[in-house]
Amino acid sequence: MRSSQVQLQKRLEAEVGYHHGYGRGAEYGEPAWTSVQERDIAAFVRSGKRMFYHCGYDWSFLHPVVTMTLAEGGHLLVMPEDFGGLEGDVLVATSGGSGYTPVKVTGDARYRRNEWPDTTGIPRVCSIEHRKPGPGQHQRVELEFFPAADQDYTVQLTYYVAKDFEVESAPFLYGGAEHFETLLAACKAAGERDGDDLTDGPQQLYFQQRLAISMDVDRRSKPQHLGYNGDPGVWRHAWHWRRRNPGEGNTVTFAGVTPE
Repeated sequence: MRSSQVQLQKRLEAEVGYHHGYGRGAEYGEPAWTSVQERDIAAFVRSGKRMFYHCGYDWSFLHPVVTMTLAEGGHLLVMPEDFGGLEGDVLVATSGGSGYTPVKVTGDARYRRNEWPDTTGIPRVCSIEHRKPGPGQHQRVELEFFPAADQDYTVQLTYYVAKDFEVESAPFLYGGAEHFETLLAACKAAGERDGDDLTDGPQQLYFQQRLAISMDVDRRSKPQHLGYNGDPGVWRHAWHWRRRNPGEGNTVTFAGVTPE
């Protein structure tokens, strides 16, 4: 998946170069770009990405889910480079297990490990630790678990992408092929606005049209049903209300309609 996104990034750069009369570059069998042309293309692509990713809409693909293995005896997991923070629960399951158990995110996992260094079992708590980056490296984040794993565990979590990582550092496109035309329109619009003339031109107008389409596509990929609402606040005096009986008057609706 990541390699295909890298190819999309190269294709985006090539199309931006072609749009500005530089050709598609050596990657596509055409004359290589000069250093000035490469700098222009990189600037237009960065600006276009920023316009798209930070348009004010909450893109679902900037909240990726990752599944990792915490090996037997292990207590540390290194998060992806683009990790910006946890979103929701950290879940663990035994390898091949059918269900996940939430792990409490706290600040004292390291303290507990220092107090009981030989303790093993299913991880119950974890804390976020920041590695010191080496020369030319991004700072990486680790999750430290307590107790250490007594067997292999599958860990699943959702995180949000670090702000501007997707613009400045990622050699690939978040969102993939289904948003490629919108990203290309954003990069063309960025080139159109380069210089002193900040008037919206045809490329900016086309980008706005494409942006509306991409938002509609992304909305369709988000959950359409919120699921059972287990908050008993309204029903706390109704003795017959039970969590195991969610179908009786407690169904979540959308726009007044119960989704199928």
